[in-house]
Formats: sequence, C-alpha cells, structure tokens
Amino acid sequence: MLKIIKKRIGIDFLLLFILVINYLFTIERWHHIGYIPLQGPPENFYFFFFAVILIIIYFLISFSSKIEEKRKHYLKTVLVIVTIFVFIFSAIAYQIALRKISESSDFTHDGVIGTEEAIKFLDKGQNPYAVDYRNTAFGVFNDSYSDGLRDNPAWIHYVYLPFLPIFSLPFYKISEAFFSFYDQRMVYGLLFFLSLFLIYKLPEKKNKKIIGLLIFAFNPLFFPYFIQGYNDIFVFFWILASLYFLKIRKLSWSLVFLALACASKQSAWLIIPFYLAYLYLKEETVKTYGRKIMAVFKKIIPLIAISLVIFTPFLVWGFNDFIDDVYRYPAGSIESNFPMVGYGISHLIYKMGLVNTIWDYFPFWILQVIFCLPLLYFLIKKQKEDNALSTLVFSYGIFLFVFWFFSRFFNSNYVSYLSLLFLVSYLIEEKECNQIK
Repeated sequence: MLKIIKKRIGIDFLLLFILVINYLFTIERWHHIGYIPLQGPPENFYFFFFAVILIIIYFLISFSSKIEEKRKHYLKTVLVIVTIFVFIFSAIAYQIALRKISESSDFTHDGVIGTEEAIKFLDKGQNPYAVDYRNTAFGVFNDSYSDGLRDNPAWIHYVYLPFLPIFSLPFYKISEAFFSFYDQRMVYGLLFFLSLFLIYKLPEKKNKKIIGLLIFAFNPLFFPYFIQGYNDIFVFFWILASLYFLKIRKLSWSLVFLALACASKQSAWLIIPFYLAYLYLKEETVKTYGRKIMAVFKKIIPLIAISLVIFTPFLVWGFNDFIDDVYRYPAGSIESNFPMVGYGISHLIYKMGLVNTIWDYFPFWILQVIFCLPLLYFLIKKQKEDNALSTLVFSYGIFLFVFWFFSRFFNSNYVSYLSLLFLVSYLIEEKECNQIK
C-alpha cells in the first residue's frame, strides 16, 4: 500500500498541501497580530474548510487507478486553477474593498498610491516626473526612515519607468467610468492571472506544469508583497512573456515584450547581456564575429525601436527631471535621495561608520563594477557552455542579486522577484527546433 501511495502521490500534492495551508495560516496570523497592510477575508475557517475539501479531492484524483493519466492531469490542473483563483483573487478583492470602504491608504503599498497619482498626472497631460506629489493622496506617506522628520523624497520623485503608468492609464479610465474608483492592483491582478498561463506553458513535462502553478501562486516570498500591491509582477509578466516567445522561437514578439519590460522597471535591463549572448550563440547563418554581431543587431531592432518610442517623449518632456527620478534619486547622487536601507552591503557600510547618515552619498557603482564585471564574464562563459533558456534566466537572477546586494538599497521584495526568476529557470524547457528567426 505504501509503495502505491509513493508512486501515485507526488511532489505536486505535497506542494498543494503545504503551500495552500501555509497561505491560509499566514493570512490568519496577520489578522491576529493586527497587521493591517495584508489581511484576508475574516471568515478564514470557511476558506480553510474549502481548502481541505480541495486537497482531499486532489488526493483522490492522484491516487485513482481508474482515471487515465491525461484526464488526471487535466482534472488536477483545473483544481489547482480553482484553488488559486479562490484564494488569491479573494485576498486581492478583499484588500481593494477594504481600501474603498475605509477610504484609507492603510490597505495598500505606497507604490500603488504613487503610481495611481502618476497616472492621473499623465491623464491631465502633466509630466509625472516633474510634478510634486505632496498635495495628492500620496502626500499622506511621510518619510518612515526619518520618522517623518525629513521630507519624503518620493514626493518629488517618481522612480518607476513610464510604461507602468502608460499601460495602466486605460484601465484607470475604464474603472473610473464604471465604478468611480480605481486600484492599481486591478492591473497587477490581471497580469498575475495572465502569468499563470505562461507559467503553465514553460515546461514540457506535465507534472512540472502543476508544480510551477503552485509555487508561483502560493510562493511565501511572493504573495504577501503581491497582495499589498508591490509592482514586481508588472515587470515579471513582460519578462516572462518575452522568454515564452523566445522558447517558441517567435523572436520579434519576444523582443517586443522585452522592450516593454525594460520600459517598466530598471531591474529588467540586466537581462539584456544574457539575452544578447543567447542570440549570438544561437546565430548560425554567419561564422565571423563581426557578421554575427551585425546579425544579432539587426534582429534586436524591435527592442531598440520600441524602447525609443516609449522613452523619448519623456526625455524630451523634461530630460533632467526624468534622469533625476529614475537614476540620480535611487543612486543617491542628489540631495533628495533615497536612503541606504535593506539587506545589502549598504547597511554594513553605514554600521561601519563609512558614512554619517543613511542619506549620505556613497559610490556604490564602484563596488558594483568590481564585483559585477567579473561575475558577468563568468556567467557569459558558462552560458557559452550551456546556451539554454534556463541558463539565461538563472544567470540573470544571479547577476541581479549581486548587483542589488552592492547597491544603495536591497529591499525584501527584491528577494521575492528573484525567487520568481529562479522558478522560471527551473520550469522553462526547450524543444529541439529550428533556428531563431
């Protein structure tokens, strides 16, 4: 009997049981300690009861010898999708409802409010990188790192890249027209569920498809930040879509989505060296280095063109404002800079007394050059030995981790984003197919 159970009950069942129950217990624990920014529906018992029923059904499907494997996979996939939809969707909807009913900003991440105000400025024809956010809903967020003694530098700097408010603007208009209310997590929720489809399509093995769905949705490093409204899902979706189209050898579409990722958040830029190396190493139409480089350059024209279309209007609109917000402000090279916080080397530098305050300037770029350039050489060399998409994504994740560790700040949600990249590296599988076109 035990041997039969081991054969028919796999890691997918264990993940379903552990991750879903952990999700529910986490939500309930935050209820008990009064953790306002992340709360689920109050009647958690009914959700727990529902989860137990789903787990039992999943077990019976897995254990059954009368259901053919293809149908069994279909039934288990549907059950997992239902589980994800019920628990994740309900949590997001509840958070949005709490915010609307209470008319309070307590139930969302400040980045959501800042982006919503940026969308409103864009809708009015104002440059979101050149305006002051003090007299908006975002103005209630004081600088937490100085206990409100210092002006919040985010009041005069919008650090996110332009495609985030551009893409969200139509959703804002539609939601305001129909509901007289908008929450940026409506967009993030949509991209989350679209990501589920792509996560499912990455592996070739059926069991890995279900494993991917479960880890992605109920990842304890990811879902707390996602429900609060951190925007990592926004850049992750475009990266994921780019990798999926690269997997199925639709290079033009892959480059379109990569451009959108690079216009969404700065962290996407660091995938480019590994993406280009992948294309270069796959290039077989020419043999010489120069011609290979030119061939790759011709292929990536959509990436360059779309990036220019998105960035150029804001650079022309206010070059210094844009550069201040998206580069100088996070780099700490202007007076209204972002503080040295998080779990990286910056905390150690402050504790060692190399700077007087967390707002002082320190040339972290020197440390990044010292550690990242040799790492980049090593990772590209390894990619040359195994030029697979999984290697591309894993290298990007490792490189991004080291880059962030030696930056001015390394926030906890960055680890969440890295966990998603490593999951994709594990899941993505390539078929033997024709050359990339």
